[in-house]
Amino acid sequence: AASDVYKRQLLKDGSNCLLRPIRPEDTAALQDFVRNLSVRTKRLRFFSALSELPRQQLARYAQIDYGREMVIVATCNRDGRPVILGEARYSILLDGKSCDFAIVTADEMAGKGLGGRLMEQLLEAARQQRVAVIRGQVMADNEPMLGLMEALNFVVNLTDDELAKEHVRHMVGGHSGLAADERLAEASTAALAIVAVGLLPIILLARQIAAGRSEISSC
Repeated sequence: AASDVYKRQLLKDGSNCLLRPIRPEDTAALQDFVRNLSVRTKRLRFFSALSELPRQQLARYAQIDYGREMVIVATCNRDGRPVILGEARYSILLDGKSCDFAIVTADEMAGKGLGGRLMEQLLEAARQQRVAVIRGQVMADNEPMLGLMEALNFVVNLTDDELAKEHVRHMVGGHSGLAADERLAEASTAALAIVAVGLLPIILLARQIAAGRSEISSC
């Protein structure tokens, strides 16, 4: 089952981390992860430099329905407690065949290949759920993420939005389709940011926070 996937990964700098589905007890670690992101990375991921996730959104991120969505976190242990280094997620849309996804890695993980490892695991989880199409929006100035999308064989859907571009991949059986692992290694992962519309719309959430609103309405 997708909820049982655990995978140890060796990164480019020789360090290792564990990729696994998120758990309800990860809320504190997830909040710390978001708080420690740089202003630029927060803007690329959330389209705003929000300081932290609202409580309701934090709980929703950590308590998921594995039949409709997946959140994979990369963790390591520091001082006897788990620390989140990156997270990737998808949410299956109402048609049951396509999904939106999002991914972000900690700034300290830049260039270590974690973004590519997370995306490969997320694609495999989506494939197990028989998802046919996976898509997400990337800000036009997010060069590391644009490079990763190219390495993973995503294509760009032309839109009128000059700030963000939609990247789409049609899923097929077998391997993720990379020409070589080096293509992922070359895709820097300083700040990986894609908006996942299928959860609580992140753009609207960020704009509400930036406007100083205390009430966040759910969809």
